[in-house]
Amino acid sequence: MEYIVDAFNAFFDLLYNNLLAPFLYWIAAFLNLLISPLSAYPPRTQIIVVSVFGAIVSRILAKRFRAKQEKRLLQEFKERLSTLEYTKYIEDDKLRRGFRKGINESADEVYEKIILDKFFEMGISYLFPLFFFLIWLQYSLFTPENLKSLTGSPYVWVTDSGLKLSAAWVYLYFYNILLFGLWILEVIVRVVLKWPKVKKRNSLAI
Repeated sequence: MEYIVDAFNAFFDLLYNNLLAPFLYWIAAFLNLLISPLSAYPPRTQIIVVSVFGAIVSRILAKRFRAKQEKRLLQEFKERLSTLEYTKYIEDDKLRRGFRKGINESADEVYEKIILDKFFEMGISYLFPLFFFLIWLQYSLFTPENLKSLTGSPYVWVTDSGLKLSAAWVYLYFYNILLFGLWILEVIVRVVLKWPKVKKRNSLAI
């Protein structure tokens, strides 16, 4: 048993040292190069810019992974549930219960697909940009040691009240605010674009 554990440890060490670590290193180097034009600005300004980029990436990914599949599955789910209405015409109780059970199980399968797709969408669209940029900022670009050499303080932001914020906290704070702001903006744009159609439909109804 101990031999198997050692073999697994050796395999994952090899995987990390030869694949994952070099990959993360080059990704971090590329991101450092992209943000280098902002090096003249304070660290918190650079982090806010990264949080803007992260929020925009999240919204783009959310739209990319959501649209078609979600609409199709929701439509399929509604159609399967709607067939329950027709079971009332089946006179045999046992047969009716069997049909209803089969329809419910079929609808449950579609609903499980919707939940799994939503989980995948959340992971790719939100958690990946959130944690990837957060780890890069906190453990590569603006480590406490780097911040101390740049600003004389191991913290990115020290408020007047004495609150000390690391790179991760500043990114997390602004990422969520900007993400919420983008969502509100999208809702407003959607309502504004739909309003003429609703107004026209109401005028025709009158």
